[in-house]
Amino acid sequence: MKDERIIKEMNQVKAYVLLYVFIAAIVLGIFKLLVFGFNVSIFYVEGYIIVSSIIVFSLASVYHVGDYDERIEQKIGKIYHIGFIIMFIDGLWMHFYQVLSNALTQSTVVQITNTLILVGFVVALILLKRRGLYANYKYIESSKSIYYSRVFLNILIILLTFGFIYITVLFALNGSLDLSSSLYFIAIITISFLMVSIEYSVFSIYERNHYDEMIAFEENRPNTLSKNAFLFQIIMFVFAYFSGYVNYRLTMITTGSLIEHQDELQTWSMLQAYTKLVALDFAIIGFITSLIIYHYLKKLIGKHKVLTVYLVLSIVTFVFQVLNYMHSLLLPYIQIIIGSHEAFIKWVSIYSQINIVISVVFALLYVALSIYLYTKNVPYRFMFLIYSMLLVICNPAITGIFFKENLEVLFTVRFVANVFIGAYVLLLIGVLAFNRYQGYCDNDNLVEAELEKVYE
Repeated sequence: MKDERIIKEMNQVKAYVLLYVFIAAIVLGIFKLLVFGFNVSIFYVEGYIIVSSIIVFSLASVYHVGDYDERIEQKIGKIYHIGFIIMFIDGLWMHFYQVLSNALTQSTVVQITNTLILVGFVVALILLKRRGLYANYKYIESSKSIYYSRVFLNILIILLTFGFIYITVLFALNGSLDLSSSLYFIAIITISFLMVSIEYSVFSIYERNHYDEMIAFEENRPNTLSKNAFLFQIIMFVFAYFSGYVNYRLTMITTGSLIEHQDELQTWSMLQAYTKLVALDFAIIGFITSLIIYHYLKKLIGKHKVLTVYLVLSIVTFVFQVLNYMHSLLLPYIQIIIGSHEAFIKWVSIYSQINIVISVVFALLYVALSIYLYTKNVPYRFMFLIYSMLLVICNPAITGIFFKENLEVLFTVRFVANVFIGAYVLLLIGVLAFNRYQGYCDNDNLVEAELEKVYE
């Protein structure tokens, strides 16, 4: 009976995921149309998702007409379940076909559809958590060795799925690929497999950590912070280091002689284009990390004004990251609209100055927050204070004052400072996530314990 209830709710979650991905496909399609114009070769995925979603929801709505009983409900659930699987596999197939169709032009805009996969994961994560469910519910209560062996088996299934997609896409193109396009396709599908596998692995680790932490709360032995915050922060740090190094290398090349580094310039420019393209994905992951921290601490210490301030800062930070992502994506078109090269350089300079001012404001807010925590004698208050001081000392406005005469030194200092701050944040979250919170006791468990004493 329990499994039937879980299956029913899982199918409802899949229906909501389909709906949100359908909406995301429409929004992305409109965005592409406005920015890049109509070119059918870059709309394969959005078109497929929109059409197939309409078909799935239409089939489900047919059963809603007339008498509605448990048997009808099961049929509707099966439609959503099958539709979810078909859309995922066929959507990937269409994505790779679209990528390969645009291989000669190397159009990076078609890669934006990778974000749809992340949207699906995020929506599923939120909906499952709200319902108290786990995607890996069949073995979530098993030992860790059994749990992760099943996760590994699912990754092998994903590998076979990608292999099937690779073969069928080649068959659909009727062997018309040259060597460079074939290598490009292999690279793209390999990277995509790694991305999907990593996303699923992270999702599975998240579920296991969440389950273990739920048990820890019930037994009055929670840690100071969720291990999932540490998990996502590792991902954020790796991406921040890689993208930061790419930007650093490109900046060092452009401040020197471009003629001597033509090959390097092309390579690093291509890498920068891809890091900018997936920046939105990692902004979403960063925001999820903030929400994990907020909800975990809220469960640990209850509602507090500090947590409210932290949540507001996290939301505002995410909004600015999205705006910066949109700006970097639209920058070539902004240049066309502005026209004059001098005016465009002035626009970029003003936009950069605005970002620096915003970073100063955020640094000061975190300093004020850290001082408040220090006065309240919270655990690890010295580490919070050090973090806020690092934000001030390593702020672009401060480094710009001290090293403005030597651009190469300035860019090097900023890169090293960002890596150091990222590593320190990782250390701080790790210390909190792997140390027991002292003094926690759930009220319900306390009442139960007292009742047991009375009965004894």
